[in-house]
Amino acid sequence: QMSVMNNMDLNYKKTMDYIARASVCDLLLFPQLQMTPYFPQMHGLDASAAVNRESDARINGIAYQAKKNNLYISMNVCLEKDDTRYNASLWFDRYGESGAIAGLHHPLDRKNRHEAEYFAPYPGVNQVYRTPFGKVGVVIGSDMHFSECVRSCVIGGAGLILMPAAQTEDQMSEMYEWELRVQAYQNSVWIAVCSRTGKEGKLQFCGASLLIDPNGDIVYRADDSEQLIVRNIDLKEAERIRTERQFAGKGEIR
Repeated sequence: QMSVMNNMDLNYKKTMDYIARASVCDLLLFPQLQMTPYFPQMHGLDASAAVNRESDARINGIAYQAKKNNLYISMNVCLEKDDTRYNASLWFDRYGESGAIAGLHHPLDRKNRHEAEYFAPYPGVNQVYRTPFGKVGVVIGSDMHFSECVRSCVIGGAGLILMPAAQTEDQMSEMYEWELRVQAYQNSVWIAVCSRTGKEGKLQFCGASLLIDPNGDIVYRADDSEQLIVRNIDLKEAERIRTERQFAGKGEIR
């Protein structure tokens, strides 16, 4: 989990640092809107400086680092595509090739979180990516509260759901954790939440990134400090539990 500065170049540099530190890993997940300050907390901003495009040099640089470090990377940005802006996650494989875009389907408009003002609902399906260690799905931000998003990834065979997030102190509750734990249990799937941390304007992002196993147990809960979290998980465990429990059908994970 990482803090984000009011400078895209510095955030890009920090992203590159995390990639270098995670070079011994198989997969690296970044938090929601990792390249920019959390501008949706304000009404009526000109967010053009926060826009990323697939052709941008920074995006290509991250793709190159995925190949250089033999690493799968899931990053989350404000993406402009076909003249429309989305909160989107980009996927790069170990060859530096990009996968299909995963987008936020349910941008909300709440106090200090005016996502619907800046992002169109993403029209595509929830994406599931194939890797040598199993299938991986992506569910972004507020979509975690819509159970059909996790379920659609599981139907697609995902054994791990990645959730880039921007959790604040006022959102943290026992119910928040139970909401994700129940989804992990019902779908027999690993859930990994990566959140922002640090003070930005009116918001205090609290980190509290989570790793939840297919039994709904919390394997790791981060504090509010900026940190690279490294954990080993076995996606075959999700397949075994799913076969035994049969709550989520028998979707292939491998």
